[in-house]
Amino acid sequence: MLSESLGLAPKRRRNNSTALEEQEVRQLIAKGEMERDDVDVERVEGLGAGASRGHEHMPKKTLVEKELARRAKEAEDERRVGRLSGVEGSERQESRASEKSRRHSEKKERKREKKERKRAKKEKKRERKRSERDSRSGSESLS
Repeated sequence: MLSESLGLAPKRRRNNSTALEEQEVRQLIAKGEMERDDVDVERVEGLGAGASRGHEHMPKKTLVEKELARRAKEAEDERRVGRLSGVEGSERQESRASEKSRRHSEKKERKREKKERKRAKKEKKRERKRSERDSRSGSESLS
């Protein structure tokens, strides 16, 4: 304990939990004698999650409703941003598209230039090998 407080030994976590172990929970659930708190949800292997009454008062949205709400929120955010920047939504989209196409063409040009440099380098290497081969064959015929 002293060495832990001095930092010489790793601190051990003391678990004074009164929670039930998995086996005990299974036995109590099987017997049906367990009192459950309204908020707690126990997860027992093979049984899944127990019922929770915490969110029953809230209406549940379907996946479609969630997606529609998300899209509406995105559209509203887009309109707000457009108003702040002073550019209409369609103009903004056009400027984005033109910017994207410009970047795309620049990237293509850089790729083409890189490919040309690579071809030139490869050709230079071939020429060097040919000249070395020719010089060797010429020196061999002289010897």
